[in-house]
Amino acid sequence: MSAIQRLVNQIKAMESRARDLASHEVRVGWANEAKEQARAKPKEEALVINAARRKAKKKGKGEIVSNFDTNFIGPGQQAVSLAQIAKTLCYGRECGVTKSGHKYGRIPPRDFVRVLQEKHLKTLNRLVADEVVKNGSTVKNVDLEKIGVTAKGQLQRAMRDSNEYDKNAPITIHGGWMADPKTKKPFYVEPKGSERPLINTGTLIKSVDFEIK
Repeated sequence: MSAIQRLVNQIKAMESRARDLASHEVRVGWANEAKEQARAKPKEEALVINAARRKAKKKGKGEIVSNFDTNFIGPGQQAVSLAQIAKTLCYGRECGVTKSGHKYGRIPPRDFVRVLQEKHLKTLNRLVADEVVKNGSTVKNVDLEKIGVTAKGQLQRAMRDSNEYDKNAPITIHGGWMADPKTKKPFYVEPKGSERPLINTGTLIKSVDFEIK
């Protein structure tokens, strides 16, 4: 095969890889809220079952057979999707009260999507370019799995980039009583123990995933 023919084959392979890449989407983040809530509902129900079984176990009856991530929803708390938690932490929220009467404070926005776009996409962009070029390779398809893993890692890096975000408030770090801005009634804030935002148990960051469409 002549050098010219090899070059033609490499160019055709690059065009094929570019078309392959354009025909797919690599999505990174968390499952959409509807899917997460559907998954969370059985967890909430299981917590109720477990609570009853713990009570029975104290009397020498029953065993706890369902183990669920209590860091995700917490004992006796309303199940919330990770997608909703991520959205709230990214864009912030004002203080308010849940339907069950649970009071919650204001959360300032920590826009990790912006930080990802502004600081952590260079690595991903280089990888995409390398996948299309592939140093003269005649392989026709791009490694979408590698792109997905890299995108996931870059989003996690952006979330860990604590210098980009407002630090946690002292009451968030140390806990204590504060007044509801609307009703002026006091409520207690559990201490987090760290000034780093977006990171508590690590559940949210570890649950970042990707899908290829």
